[in-house]
Amino acid sequence: MPRLDPVVDLDQPNDDQVDPVEYWFATGEGWDDLSQEDRRRALDLLGVDLTESRLEEHPGHASQKVHGRRGGVSPVTQAVRDFRASVAGGGAWPSVGETGGLMDPVSGQITHLRRGEQFSVDFTGVPWDEMKGKVLIHSHPGADAMGLSDGDAQVAVRANLAEIRAETATGSVRMLPGTDPGVTGNRWSPHRQQAETAAEAGRIWNESVDRAFAELDKVVGTPEYRSPDLAKLTADANRAVAAAMGWQYIEEPAT
Repeated sequence: MPRLDPVVDLDQPNDDQVDPVEYWFATGEGWDDLSQEDRRRALDLLGVDLTESRLEEHPGHASQKVHGRRGGVSPVTQAVRDFRASVAGGGAWPSVGETGGLMDPVSGQITHLRRGEQFSVDFTGVPWDEMKGKVLIHSHPGADAMGLSDGDAQVAVRANLAEIRAETATGSVRMLPGTDPGVTGNRWSPHRQQAETAAEAGRIWNESVDRAFAELDKVVGTPEYRSPDLAKLTADANRAVAAAMGWQYIEEPAT
């Protein structure tokens, strides 16, 4: 299936030119219009195992979980807000220390919540299979925190996550895979081994950052030189990785 960019303007969820499942995946709208088969296909994209009997027993359950009631706040949005509030602890965004957990992409429930070190949070001991299909949410400390790192992207590929996202002082940065599971069943790496894709993503990320620093080095000691904007450098690197790998990179302000 082709990847849909989330900023594409899709006016009608049932437009003949738009797959309704792809519309839902890109916009978060139109769940109530999906057939049972399309709902199952949509949840498969998220790595959620929801049997036909459960779909029939709770025909609106997944819709309420994923997107909430019309005009309301979805459980996932609320979970992100709660996570951010817990990281801030009622005060300013922390300058050191990461916090992370695994979030269910449907219910918003967060498990394996862990406090990390200054620039990392360790999920050693959590089996890859338990991470599969989950959203790895974690905080990046500092007022001008960087976005996702090359290591973040590599974990997303290896664990076959539904999404990896970093919460910063100003908002959220997110990376999602494409929609095609290919021959591997891993939408991050649909047509080759995960290790190859992870290594390629890391290479592209680092090359982008290296190029940016090389440009800065050209003006060191001149009036044109400015201290590197690490948040911008990593955002540019993430965009380069997403474009090359067929993934989606999204930046959202804090709400």
